[in-house]
Amino acid sequence: MRIYPAEIGASWGFIKQAVMLSLPPTVAYTEDNFSDILAAMLDGTMIVWGLRIEEMWKAICVTTVSFDGVTRQKNLFMFSLYAVDGGIEDEVWLGAMLHLKRYAKKIGCTQITSTTTNPRLVELAKKMNGNTNYTIVVFNVEDE
Repeated sequence: MRIYPAEIGASWGFIKQAVMLSLPPTVAYTEDNFSDILAAMLDGTMIVWGLRIEEMWKAICVTTVSFDGVTRQKNLFMFSLYAVDGGIEDEVWLGAMLHLKRYAKKIGCTQITSTTTNPRLVELAKKMNGNTNYTIVVFNVEDE
């Protein structure tokens, strides 16, 4: 389910922790970054999705739209995905992905993209016909 901006404040502690533990490899953890992330969530640039079971948060997914200026292609980027204790059934993940696909299509995206180091998520992506053949390579420009 989508967590709307007006609801984010009440769960910010959990959302912040979930994002902090699942940042993409291209984002460093700083308080300034988290202020910017919160601002993007509140203005709708980033969308927060949550899974609650028995009134407890079990998963948080944060998405944003990425845009390629050359091809003018929009993709829904799963900025972060976090699950508590990994105790979520595959069918629930599959249903959530179907929901995200419908949302992405509705807003004009052609793909959903993500990064992960979690082997279970890679296997789930394969079950959902996701292409897992790519490797993201990140070079820190400060390293020489």
